[in-house]
Amino acid sequence: MPNNTPDRLTFEGGAQREAALADLRYDLIPAGPLRRLARRYDHGAQKYGAQNYVSGLPYYNMFNHIMEHLQKYNTCDYSEDHLAAAAWGLFTLMFFEEEGNILCTSIAGSVWTPRTPTGVGTDGALKEVSSVPLGLHTNFSPKTRR
Repeated sequence: MPNNTPDRLTFEGGAQREAALADLRYDLIPAGPLRRLARRYDHGAQKYGAQNYVSGLPYYNMFNHIMEHLQKYNTCDYSEDHLAAAAWGLFTLMFFEEEGNILCTSIAGSVWTPRTPTGVGTDGALKEVSSVPLGLHTNFSPKTRR
């Protein structure tokens, strides 16, 4: 049976697999919280259309919503899943980072917009949108922050 190498993993039964995902452990993400996050994505899709956030959201609005949900959770408000709502906001900010559009040069006026002139309509179809990045870092790469 071949040994593991930096490029290839060998499992007990002899099966081999590329090692490219060796440092990513999706199997460690708990199913319950992930399910709650998926429900939040569904809630937003039902209310605003699938992937509405891809068309661009102001950073201050994202920040305020995240903080409001955390404050409501902190006061034991269980009228909705505030932790999942805050997590959705944080995941959305991470999405913006991954797209290369980090936006927190300042809270006031920073807006994320797509790098390409497309967005997703309420029906899930691609559509054209304005693509003028405002207040974005140009020297930031989330891949260098690991």
